[in-house]
Amino acid sequence: MEETGLKQKLLTLSRILYKEGFLDSFGHISVRIPGKDYFYVTRGEPSGKGDFDAADLVKVDFQGNQLEGRGRPPVEVILHTVLHRSREDAGCVVHVHPYYCILMTVAGIKFTPITVQAATLGWTVPSYDVADLVVSPEEGESFLQKIGNAKAILLKGHGIVTVGSTIEEAFYLTYTLEESARFLVDAHRLGVANPLSQEEVQKRLDYVKSRPSDKGPYAKTWAYHEFKTRG
Repeated sequence: MEETGLKQKLLTLSRILYKEGFLDSFGHISVRIPGKDYFYVTRGEPSGKGDFDAADLVKVDFQGNQLEGRGRPPVEVILHTVLHRSREDAGCVVHVHPYYCILMTVAGIKFTPITVQAATLGWTVPSYDVADLVVSPEEGESFLQKIGNAKAILLKGHGIVTVGSTIEEAFYLTYTLEESARFLVDAHRLGVANPLSQEEVQKRLDYVKSRPSDKGPYAKTWAYHEFKTRG
């Protein structure tokens, strides 16, 4: 997809995340332009992120310099900079603050996949155990070391970051991680949370990988939630 199309799809993602309660005054998302050394990120000032337009996307290079856009990049733009600069699979990055994911980190509940959907995230999701914003280059590098090659990370008392090769994948991971956190928290309230086996997790991962990009869970989940925003 060319640059204008990716920017428009990022704006659609902003509307979906706003509608689903992931984005409010805080949180930000970005998309890397293939073959370029820059990305677009939603601006940092509090505003109606369900009504963003193209002027609300800030163009930032891999060194964190603002190139274009109305307003300023988010204060934690380093989360996007280090991922887009360092990982080829970082086509889209989402940073939001979902309730159950944060609750997991403060309650000391470690992520384990207990549903088929959760298995898409892999056997575990790493944690960044510093309860603060990630703003400095040093903090960005520490964060990058913690997330490694994982598709998602929990930020202690703070939120999550998800990394997708596409915008659709990043949304699916964000939605699924919060849904999985809700199941885990409720299961712990009931006193038992039986994880899937490693074989079951790998079977799910293999299935998702085998599906055509326009027919797999990323595309189906995106289509459903994109349709909901039209109402």
